Amino acid sequence: MLVRSYARPPTTLTMAVPYRNAQSPSGFAVHRPKFMGWQGPGTADYQLLGDAFFRGVESHEAAAPVWAQHNDDSI
Repeated sequence: MLVRSYARPPTTLTMAVPYRNAQSPSGFAVHRPKFMGWQGPGTADYQLLGDAFFRGVESHEAAAPVWAQHNDDSI
């Protein structure tokens, strides 16, 4: 997933959300997001970005229970 801000200066962040396919013998799972690239001023605040991501997950009526039920923080 590519996140882009067009504010000045422009900033981009590449993020992946690993998951285990539902056809896996262990069943479906979602894992912690992985921040893979930052192009912007200074150093990225990954804690702040992660908190914002999970606020978005928690605010989504359909996604929040699925994430909570299938969360696997092992990777």
